[in-house]
Amino acid sequence: MAYIVVLIAALMHALWNCMIKESDDKLVTLGAIRLVGLVFGLIVMAWAPVPDLKTLLYVSASSLIFFIYYYFLIHAYQYGDFSVVYPISRGLAPLIVLVFSLFFTSDTFSGYELSAILLISTGVACLSASNFKKGLSLLPVGYALFTAAAIAGYTLLSGIGVRHAGSFIVFSGYIEVFAGTGVLAFIAFKRKCNPFALIMKRNKTGIFAGIISVCGFSSALWAMTQIPIASVAALRETSIIFAGLIGVFYFKEGQTLLRITAASAVALGVVFFSISG
Repeated sequence: MAYIVVLIAALMHALWNCMIKESDDKLVTLGAIRLVGLVFGLIVMAWAPVPDLKTLLYVSASSLIFFIYYYFLIHAYQYGDFSVVYPISRGLAPLIVLVFSLFFTSDTFSGYELSAILLISTGVACLSASNFKKGLSLLPVGYALFTAAAIAGYTLLSGIGVRHAGSFIVFSGYIEVFAGTGVLAFIAFKRKCNPFALIMKRNKTGIFAGIISVCGFSSALWAMTQIPIASVAALRETSIIFAGLIGVFYFKEGQTLLRITAASAVALGVVFFSISG
């Protein structure tokens, strides 16, 4: 069941990233997404008891890395193709999470799970390589690499934190409040205006993207309480299949044999996860 939930979350992640890429004002679209998260978080805070100090520290640390992630993500999409940036940023993260989870969590991995993580990461590398012939500049690749490091950071901290919190809804809600408040405050400072009015006037599509984002992230947090964090991180990267299809058929960014190979490797990794489950 957890594997299916993560696959659905992966599709949701690819969709809201596509909406940011397509937007002519990526910062405001991100603000709309985080506004939805903020509303969700405030509802959770009104309903649930305040978590302990250690949980709040994990929430704070995860939220801080979220801000770093958003910064690099927006700039990566500003300078690079969706089908290039997305695979690099999402593909390296599982390997980083795997290495650190071996030292900082009690998770254990079967041979199938390790093979699945490596297959998915290899598939992502192939998908990224399929675009190198376009003469990529170092700028979008650099932003994508930093985005990958940030993804690994917030994934690991969130996974450990949600296990300590004992409730994925509470942990998710508090993160959304921290992240949403920070992003909206930044928009107000950057644009010198009321961010709520700006979002509602120009980015109603972002509200839908926000619903998808909140549901997807909460689902991934729940899965981290059921299966190893690194497995969730890797399985979420099946979103690169969806992202690759979006890049090819919607953004018209081209298709090569390497992309087919990449999708096959990722799909095989999913099969391995199914066997291990």
